[in-house]
Amino acid sequence: MKKTNNLNLNKDFINNFNKNKYILLTGGLGFIGFNLALILNSIGFTNLIIVDNIFNHNDNYNFLNQIKLKRLSEIKFINYFQKEKFLELIKDQKLISKYDLNKIGFIFHQGACTNTLEQDLNYLLQNNFEYSKEILNFSKIFNIPLIFASSASVYGNLKNRKRIEYNPLNYYALSKFLFDNYVINSLNANELRNIVIGLRYFNVYGFYEEHKGFMASVVFHFFNQAIKENIIKVFEGSQNFFRDFIFIDDIVHINLFLFKIIMENEKLDNLSGIYDCGTSKPVSFITVANIVKNYMQQKLNKKDINILEIPFPNELKNKYQFFTKANNKNLIEIFKKYNINFRFTTIYKGVKKYIDYLLKNI
Repeated sequence: MKKTNNLNLNKDFINNFNKNKYILLTGGLGFIGFNLALILNSIGFTNLIIVDNIFNHNDNYNFLNQIKLKRLSEIKFINYFQKEKFLELIKDQKLISKYDLNKIGFIFHQGACTNTLEQDLNYLLQNNFEYSKEILNFSKIFNIPLIFASSASVYGNLKNRKRIEYNPLNYYALSKFLFDNYVINSLNANELRNIVIGLRYFNVYGFYEEHKGFMASVVFHFFNQAIKENIIKVFEGSQNFFRDFIFIDDIVHINLFLFKIIMENEKLDNLSGIYDCGTSKPVSFITVANIVKNYMQQKLNKKDINILEIPFPNELKNKYQFFTKANNKNLIEIFKKYNINFRFTTIYKGVKKYIDYLLKNI
């Protein structure tokens, strides 16, 4: 990921913030969180408190732990906490003071279980609902601006959304919907005096998602299939399955532009709320497969990568979003209001940039 120079944050502001305040980044070793940490470091913020989970020794987690430990060594930060430990700390005023958690000046809450096929509802509620409520309550008590990760999964299969409707198709989507609903009710009841923004991420793809396994983006899977087998596998009917794919660079910049707006403006009318975070230009899976195929054939100087249709899995029936499209009008209006010049990365440019990265890191 390239360093970003268009945030135009004042150097004195960054230096003063580093001296007096911390940025809390939950999920800081995960896909989006780690990308955020790298960019925050690149523009001068080294005062990060990272919250994540590095698991006890277990063969099932060795690969994930290795990645997280490596990532921890690649970023600059003030402190690191395991999630459960951090939750204990923020419930105790003495521990909050002891660990200087009252110096947190901004929160990026990216930590969650993102497995859409997870069947343990209690686990999902604990990690995505209860955990998020504790972070929200902490931000409320200390009047800390909060940006949190929501998910487009809350919409389910609602192709023609003329108004806000929800139809979570799995337990993961339900867990995200419950917290969104909790935030909306809190805002409507005027219970939150701090800025609270939820970003409903659509289909994010890009750098540092390799640890996600089968939950990684189709771009990642298509790339690996092409490298290993010269075949890209798509579900039957993929020409009719459309998703709003958004590049990781765009996700990071949206978070940081909102951070900039909040930090630079004392009066922020009606900024709190939940916003769709997608391009509003869905493309079919077969289109993405062809972009990957054509670009890899060009880069590798080969012509034998084929696309193979495979049966649609029974376990995904009634749990699969066949169409997603962000309504990003409100988000774009905010950027225009505060003179933020932002353009989404096209699927063609984003996929090619990502493949270039993957080819360098095979």
